[in-house]
Amino acid sequence: MRPALRIGAILCALFLCLGIPGLYYAHAGTLFREGADAVSGATQVVPDQPSGAFLVFLNTTEYRDTVQAWRAFFSEEPVGVIMEDLHCLTIRQDAPGCELARRYQARLAENQMEVVPEDGTLVLSRMEQGMFDVAVLSEEAAGAYNTSLVEGIPQVEVIKISGE
Repeated sequence: MRPALRIGAILCALFLCLGIPGLYYAHAGTLFREGADAVSGATQVVPDQPSGAFLVFLNTTEYRDTVQAWRAFFSEEPVGVIMEDLHCLTIRQDAPGCELARRYQARLAENQMEVVPEDGTLVLSRMEQGMFDVAVLSEEAAGAYNTSLVEGIPQVEVIKISGE
C-alpha cells in the first residue's frame, strides 16, 4: 500500500474514533456562536429602577429555605447565588411593574426568572389562591386591583419597594 494512502486511512480512522465523539460532546455549534451562553446571561446590562412605589408579593410556601435570600434580592441588597427558579407575575397594563420585574430578571442568571405579564384579574385570582411564586406590581396597580386580601394571607410576604 502506498504511504500517502496509508496515512490518509490512519487519519480517517482517527477522525472517526476521536473527532466525531469529540464534536458530539463539545457541542461544536456553541464554540462558534456569538450569542448568550450559560455564563454570559449574568453579564447583561441591568436596567435602571423605575421611579415610584412598588409591592413585591412573595409566596413563602414555595421558598421556605430561601425566603431571606429572596427578601434581600428584591430589596436590592447584595445576595449570593440563589439556586431556585421562579415565575414572576405582572399585570400587563402595569408598565412600571413590568419594568421593575424585567430589572429583577436581568439581575439573575439567564432563564432563572420568567416574567409572565397577564391580565390583572387573572393575576389577582392566582395570588388569592396561592398559585404564584412572586408578583411585582406598582402601588397604583395594587390599589386599583385591591390586593388587600392577598396582603392578609399569612404565607404571602409583601415587600415594599420605593424607586427614585
